[in-house]
Amino acid sequence: MKFLIQIALTALLAWIFQGLLHFPWWTVVIAAMAAAVPNKLPAGRSFLAGLMGIFILWALVAFQANAANDSILAAQAGKLFGGAPPLALVVVTGLIGGFVGGLGAMAGSLLEQNFGKKAAAK
Repeated sequence: MKFLIQIALTALLAWIFQGLLHFPWWTVVIAAMAAAVPNKLPAGRSFLAGLMGIFILWALVAFQANAANDSILAAQAGKLFGGAPPLALVVVTGLIGGFVGGLGAMAGSLLEQNFGKKAAAK
């Protein structure tokens, strides 16, 4: 259950940072890290939760932008990458963002594991 909560919280925080507040792309790291700290998942599972949360968000946003212009931009960009179809660019966009979000979530999990135990031991 914590895994699903972290996925949803990561996507929600990233959407608030990027969709509402128009912060830069790298704020997904902060969102994923902030979602990972209170959930206290192991680093590997936290990485997957961050990856999935940001992948879902970025892929949906890229798909919406692609559909809004009838795939014209993605088709032109796909030609630059050896004729890649527009849907492949949506998936690649999601994977790039997901990887960055996963690293942020893993960093948050490792920070909590290292400093959370030291703070509790004192």
